[in-house]
Amino acid sequence: MRKFAREKAQSAMEYLMSYGWAIFIVVILAAAFYGLGLFNPLMFAGRTVTGFQVLGTPIDWELKSADGKFILNLENGRLSTPLTIRTITATIGDQSTSYSPVDLVLKPGESRQIEFETTPVLKPGNAYSIKIAIVYNSGGLDHTEIGTVTGQVN
Repeated sequence: MRKFAREKAQSAMEYLMSYGWAIFIVVILAAAFYGLGLFNPLMFAGRTVTGFQVLGTPIDWELKSADGKFILNLENGRLSTPLTIRTITATIGDQSTSYSPVDLVLKPGESRQIEFETTPVLKPGNAYSIKIAIVYNSGGLDHTEIGTVTGQVN
């Protein structure tokens, strides 16, 4: 009877040791993948844009890591009247940056590149999501257009 209990204990220890090492390796790999940012869903999203129902999606956008500049190419492609951009607010996380151009008028079909500083400055390759609010005047009334752009920092 004593021999049977001893064999059971040895079998249990072998089971725990072999699976213990496997679990340990999985934990180490998960920590390494987390450190590389592989659990960030934005890393796999690429460049996407949502919102901007009235003005239409921006032609292009880019966030530069060296100086934290955000470049946004806007086009008046859907409105048949000129529009005057009052302010553009870019929000990354909980930090917002506003840009107020002086008399920036976009005629129908016209596009402009707008460049302004953002905070925080992110590292190259990091994924970002920027919420953009554009206040513009068209036909004598102020309107607000809201959208989100995502991508990777250059």
